[in-house]
Amino acid sequence: MISGLKYIVFIFLIINFQDFAQSFSFHWLVNPLAGSQIFENETESFIDSINNRKENPFTVIAGNLTESGEDKELRNAKRLFDRLIKPYHIIPGTNEDITSLSRGSKFEDLWDERKFSFAHDDILFLGLDAGTDYASPLGFIRIEDFAWIKEELSEVDSAKKIILFLNQPERREIENFGKLVNILKSKNIQAIFVAGFGKKYLSAYSSVPVFHTTLKKINKPELLSIRVDSSSINILKDNNPLATIPFQNRSENIEPESVKKPDNIAANILLEKELSYTTTVSPVIANGQIITADRAGLVSSFAKNGKLLWEYDTFGNVVYDMTAADGFLAVATAQGDLNSIQIKTGDPLQTIGFDELISTHLIHFDYKGKRRLMIPKQTKSKAAVFFGTVSGKVFCLDMETFEEIWSRQISDSPVLSKPLYVNNKIYFFDGKGVIYNIDARDGVLIWKFKPDKNAVFSKDFILTGNDKSIFLADVKGNIFAIDAKLGKFRWRKISANAQSMKASTDAKNLFVKTNNNRFLFINPSNGKTIKTLNMNFGTDYSFVPPLNDGDLIFVASERGNIYRINKKRNYKTILSLGNSPIVSLRKIGNSTYCAENYNGRIVLFHFSE
Repeated sequence: MISGLKYIVFIFLIINFQDFAQSFSFHWLVNPLAGSQIFENETESFIDSINNRKENPFTVIAGNLTESGEDKELRNAKRLFDRLIKPYHIIPGTNEDITSLSRGSKFEDLWDERKFSFAHDDILFLGLDAGTDYASPLGFIRIEDFAWIKEELSEVDSAKKIILFLNQPERREIENFGKLVNILKSKNIQAIFVAGFGKKYLSAYSSVPVFHTTLKKINKPELLSIRVDSSSINILKDNNPLATIPFQNRSENIEPESVKKPDNIAANILLEKELSYTTTVSPVIANGQIITADRAGLVSSFAKNGKLLWEYDTFGNVVYDMTAADGFLAVATAQGDLNSIQIKTGDPLQTIGFDELISTHLIHFDYKGKRRLMIPKQTKSKAAVFFGTVSGKVFCLDMETFEEIWSRQISDSPVLSKPLYVNNKIYFFDGKGVIYNIDARDGVLIWKFKPDKNAVFSKDFILTGNDKSIFLADVKGNIFAIDAKLGKFRWRKISANAQSMKASTDAKNLFVKTNNNRFLFINPSNGKTIKTLNMNFGTDYSFVPPLNDGDLIFVASERGNIYRINKKRNYKTILSLGNSPIVSLRKIGNSTYCAENYNGRIVLFHFSE
């Protein structure tokens, strides 16, 4: 009896030891806003609390790390988080993607990756940044991250439990989320934790438990505790239970995802190229080549049949549009380097560094000023490249040699937007909502004007206009028309829900795509609406301006569709690039166009009627 009792006790101890070995807790620091002076003390208090719980093996940090994504805020956040005694695993939030002028690049400089993967006990923890690096309330799982997830899961036993952390933008929608869950369900996914917006709640997506945190209602740091035992995951705040997720064997055999081809394509597709990486900058069409760049800094050139011609690594993040003229390509990195590449061969010509972020898209124009260059040139090119920086400076450089033609300290706020060049004038705005007009020949300020003390302009909004008027919309959708010569109001249109605009080539219309199904034809002289089309693109935050080509207007959407509006003001869908935002649409030839989406798909197509 005694030996039998000892045996039973021994087995009991083994079982309980196994249970104990599988039981652990860790902290989830949500929406820390650590770069903010307002919340710094609260974040420090949370960090002290985490450090006092020495038995917790690690901390997960997700949500908005800062208020604006500025470099100094991110550095301060890094300083605070590095006070943690035990390891921490971090993904950025909306403010580090959308709001940041570096579009997430500074985060990568400080923390290397916008994702994480590590194992603890019998659980694999994954973290993904689902925010976009263009201004949109939608979330997005990037195509590169699918390859990464599959690689991480390739050698994972089907019995190993998986927990995924995500951040989530304002509208609670994450494009490609279903595809991600489908991949995870081929393994033993147990739960998805989302640092997002709305109330705390536990839901399910395709039978997978999803726990959401609160960021919008309570915009301040939160510290949650997650306790894992042999049977469940328990979420607590201040020792008060919020939710319990029982462990289950969730691995399933998933059928390969079928690709749905769009119906009734009216456009004639000439080339469809899959780049296999996320693209936020517009491709450059020059010298018979299609030149693209991924945000990791690799510039690639393709022939119009899709054949790769050359590649060039900038060794930085390319987050703003490139520009090309006279056989030269100019590319800026978020780290402050400007590269010149010979388009024909892909050979580098010049690289110069700036000690600050280049914060605008690049544009070029033929320089018509009196400045004489000192560096000898190999060509007769008069092209100049123009851009602005985060310190409020603007630069005009020779495109071939990068010799400075002129520069100006124009503002004490970052220069934003894609500059607009019109007949020796350059228009742009800064982070304080001030619009500038400078002389392209010498950089002299002609006028500056703040349309409204409360107006906020996104770095993704694009100026449009001509010699008479400059047009711009603020983040509230209000439209401002400004006298191009005098820098004064011509008119304003309040609550128009404007998202992107384009002045017509004949200057008789201002085409406005709203964010709520409407397309407006506005009289550019007085701001009166000439016609309203109720289209079916839905709630849409695409910043791609309408493309005007003769009697036709092309409209790109955030859902991947391209619409045509004809002379009779009828519209129809002519092409779909898949359920991914279109980031660029331009004319490249006679009735020939190039479109690119966020998922790295480039389509050349012909359309006429």
